[in-house]
Amino acid sequence: MISERSIWILEDDSGCRFVYEQILGIRHKVRFFQTLVEFEFALSEGQKSLPELVLADVVLEDGSFLHFLNHSQKKELLSIPFIVVSSIDDIDALRFCFNEGAVDYLVKPFQKSELIVKVERILEKKTKRGWEFAARLF
Repeated sequence: MISERSIWILEDDSGCRFVYEQILGIRHKVRFFQTLVEFEFALSEGQKSLPELVLADVVLEDGSFLHFLNHSQKKELLSIPFIVVSSIDDIDALRFCFNEGAVDYLVKPFQKSELIVKVERILEKKTKRGWEFAARLF
């Protein structure tokens, strides 16, 4: 049964989108974005229907999610917990993502069970305590 929980996924690789659909799509409402432009537009339009969690690849067709985080004027993004998922296994990238507010960072290829548990943990904390409090626990 699919929950009402909404997860937005920034991923430009169709194979990865398929994996996310197989893992998360059977549990949650997922919405995919291939570009930062699409994602930014959805943030602007979605005041009433923002996701409860964002998963984002670092390298997308139209730029870097890290650059987007650093330069975005979208305050909506600050209220949404996000996990960075990338093949970039670099300590500076990890530090930057955590400094910008990421609640987790997964290196591709990730384990299915690891993704499920991390997503569940974040959504559970968001529900039980409110995200602002839960963010301090990470």
